[in-house]
Amino acid sequence: MEDQNKDKPIQLGFLDCNIFENEVYRGGCLVTDKDTYPLEFRITSPIEPTSLQNILYGGSIVNYIYTELIAIPIIKMLTSDLKFVIVNKREFLEARLKVNKPIFYIDQKNNKLISHNKFPQEAKLADQVHDLFTINKLSEPFSRVKAALTEAHLKKIGE
Repeated sequence: MEDQNKDKPIQLGFLDCNIFENEVYRGGCLVTDKDTYPLEFRITSPIEPTSLQNILYGGSIVNYIYTELIAIPIIKMLTSDLKFVIVNKREFLEARLKVNKPIFYIDQKNNKLISHNKFPQEAKLADQVHDLFTINKLSEPFSRVKAALTEAHLKKIGE
């Protein structure tokens, strides 16, 4: 993978979301090194759409929550020098339009990383990342994010 700063270690972000009782969403991003050792973790406060928001947003409420209320704020909050963010929900890809980091959807069914279609130049980078890491290695941190989100929610962290 080409890198102008070869001395800087690669840092990856793994962004995910849990949905808890009563449609409460919590998003989190785990930043790791190339060996998936944790470097930084950020979470959102609980997000509970109101009935009015559900009416107004209709079927786009989930995209709005994933993009505007989870992905964009968390990515902008991170202090690590990420090369890219990996997501396992396709809806998170839309955040790429408003953040300055490549976002790759991990398509486990087809064993590949997918970039946002409005950033075709990033498809090559996605292929390079896929060549460096197995999909299994890129999938594993999501179980840690989910477990950490559950723990944070149970302990009411960030509320």
